[in-house]
Amino acid sequence: MKYLNYNFLFILISLVFLIFEVFAFQPNPHPHPPFSCSNPAPNDCSFYKNCLGQKCGFKGYQKDYGYKYCVKFANNKHKFSEFGQEWLTATMLCLQQSLVSVYNDGSCPKINDVGFGSHARCYVQNGVKSICAIPMDWTTILDIVSFKDLFGSIKAIKEVFKTSKLCEDLYIRIIKKEFKNLYNGIKDDIEDLFS
Repeated sequence: MKYLNYNFLFILISLVFLIFEVFAFQPNPHPHPPFSCSNPAPNDCSFYKNCLGQKCGFKGYQKDYGYKYCVKFANNKHKFSEFGQEWLTATMLCLQQSLVSVYNDGSCPKINDVGFGSHARCYVQNGVKSICAIPMDWTTILDIVSFKDLFGSIKAIKEVFKTSKLCEDLYIRIIKKEFKNLYNGIKDDIEDLFS
């Protein structure tokens, strides 16, 4: 009887380890790394509240600008074109990632400057799409952003002008490239006429 109890106990323990092995070492069905305060997730606004808010207080930029507009844009994402939605996802993530260093080093007084200072870069050079390339979505953007927030502070106005300047530079490069292509096309046509 004692032998039977040890065998039963051995089988039971083996079964527990087998079950643990089967369930504990399954591949992660989510390819994105999990959200953390050092790694904000795309299409998620919780970084402002759960990270910056916990460490620095949920006030000022992180509440009245970052979180407020992240949620407003996320709730209106369906109003954007396909390209606009790609821009929106990349921009929301870029804006949060720009504040990770502030979170990591605990420099809470810098939140406002770093947050606002990242707007133009994230709107235009977020690695995916540029606000300059989605003019069909500009009215949607302006419907979401309040005039007061857009032009209500020197920092906001500065970022509006920086964004406009970055778009202007992009448009000038595009126009120059198109004129060069047009010139080369005409030049080739003329050369073909005389050859």
